[in-house]
Amino acid sequence: MVEAGEVVYLLFAATWSAPDADLEALRQELAVRLDEPSPAAIRLSFAQVTEPRCAVLAGDGGGSFETVATSMTSGVPPYDSVFNLALSGDRLAVVGARAGRPDLLALEYTAGLSATVGGTATLTAETDRLAAWLAARPEAPNPVTVLDEAVRAGLAVVTVVTVDGAEPHLGALTTTLYDRVLAEAARALPNWLDHQVPGDLRASVSLEQLVEEPVRAFADIGSVVAGASTRAAPGGLHAAD
Repeated sequence: MVEAGEVVYLLFAATWSAPDADLEALRQELAVRLDEPSPAAIRLSFAQVTEPRCAVLAGDGGGSFETVATSMTSGVPPYDSVFNLALSGDRLAVVGARAGRPDLLALEYTAGLSATVGGTATLTAETDRLAAWLAARPEAPNPVTVLDEAVRAGLAVVTVVTVDGAEPHLGALTTTLYDRVLAEAARALPNWLDHQVPGDLRASVSLEQLVEEPVRAFADIGSVVAGASTRAAPGGLHAAD
C-alpha cells in the first residue's frame, strides 16, 4: 500500500487455490473410495474451467459489496491476478481490511465448469389401443403431434431416466429427451401402421451433452487477515475461501 496525498494505491496479487490440509483430506477420502493404500500416490489437478475471472469487491462494512476491478487472470492454474487500485474518498475505507476488518474488501473468482449430462427416454404404447385411437382420427396432424396427444391421453407412456449430476439441467434435458423420443417413434409409426407389427410400439433414444455449470470462490480479505478465512458466500454452485 502506497499513500500519495489523498490517494492510496493498493497493489496485491490473487491466486485461486485450496489449503494443503483440504487437499490432503481429499486424497485420504479418494484413497478410501479407490482402495488405494498410499494416499500420496493420488495426484490432484485443477478442474477444467472456462473463462476464469477474478474481481475485486469493495464493501460498505455491512455485508454489501460492489465490483471495483476485474481481471481475466493468467488463464492457467492457479489463475494469478494482479491488481493496482487507486483509492480515494469513500473508497479509502477498504484499507481497513489490512487490519482484519471484514466486509470492506473481498476477492471473487468465477468460471464455468464443464460437465457431461445425459439420459435415456423410452416411449411404449399398447398396439391395439393406440391403433383404435389413431383410426378414429383421420384428420390427425403430423405424427409427432399425434404421439404427444397420445401420451397426454394416457395411450402411450414416455419414461425418462437421467444420469447422476443432471439435476441442475433436468428441465431442459427432460424436454430434449421427450422431443427426441417422440420424433423417433414418429418415424417408426407409419411402418408400424402399414404392416400392423405385433406387440407394443416401442422407441428409445439416448442423449449425452456437454454443459457448463457456474463455479464461484470468495474471500473476504479482512477475515483472511484476521485468521478466519472461511465465510459464507451466497451464489453459484460452489464457494470457498
